[in-house]
Amino acid sequence: MQQYALPAAKVVLVAAYVWLVYNFIPVGFVFALFSLAFAVLYTVVLDQLIKLLPVAKFKPSVPLHEWPKSCALVTGASGGLGYEYAKLLAADGHDLVLVARSADKLDEIKKELEAQYGINVKVIAKDLTKPGAAREVFDEVQRSNLLTELLVNNAGFGAVGDFTLISFEKNMEMVQLNIVALTELTHLVVRRLLQEGKPRGRVMNISSGAGFVPGPGMAVYFATKAYVTSFTEALAQELSGTEITATVICPGATATNFAEVAGNKNSLIFKSGNVMTAEEVARTSYRAWMLGEPVYITGVANSAPLYVLPFIPRALLYKLIAFLNSSH
Repeated sequence: MQQYALPAAKVVLVAAYVWLVYNFIPVGFVFALFSLAFAVLYTVVLDQLIKLLPVAKFKPSVPLHEWPKSCALVTGASGGLGYEYAKLLAADGHDLVLVARSADKLDEIKKELEAQYGINVKVIAKDLTKPGAAREVFDEVQRSNLLTELLVNNAGFGAVGDFTLISFEKNMEMVQLNIVALTELTHLVVRRLLQEGKPRGRVMNISSGAGFVPGPGMAVYFATKAYVTSFTEALAQELSGTEITATVICPGATATNFAEVAGNKNSLIFKSGNVMTAEEVARTSYRAWMLGEPVYITGVANSAPLYVLPFIPRALLYKLIAFLNSSH
């Protein structure tokens, strides 16, 4: 009976969500009822089809927590999710290479984790918004004779405002950090691992729920996260049959300094009460990463709405996202 609990809960959530959405649109009762029934049917059929697809065959034979001691490279490690992932990796006995702009913060974290977990931590103070910085990080790791089997691409930032009101330089820094540095590090690390006799590895790329929708008011940020999600899912399939996996993590609103940097800490999405702590996001997504899941969306409140996106009129979706991103 328990095996049907999750699909049943999903159907209820989808049905309730679609019902509410369509009640905000001036259409007839019959159309709303038809749409609701179609959404429920679509979800049930989709659940059954997913069970028939061979999408889970590439999962690794050995979960990450059962690995012997390894080395992990974590970007954006000076706080927030990066710091939480570093702690989880350290607790599992893995050595660390921590990357962020602030050398002082990294040194503090190095002392803390080495003292608490008895691991080795190398810190690299580097601004990954600068072209070529990702390659410099990789080269420094290579010079240290470290084989990083674990990669956490966490560094990223967003900015609120219409596309033309944000400077071109800032938009390109966003693209450089959220897309280029992430892609370059993934390429360098995975190719290096594939050169090993018995390659194994785990790649975690941090995306966002924003990656599933267009984002008026944060156009470039949402677009970068759409790239991260699509890229990582495709990479996971390409690595099928190896012991290297790629996982994309898609959090919703999270209590880090992201909102303050982006300029939307007073937006409805961060004032809704549906904000997870960085520790909660890291803990739940770390398990999915250990198991080699290709996609992990944190929190039921974040994952449920994604099932109904195909049923929401685009015009309504644009207004809804812009409304959630705005300050009130």
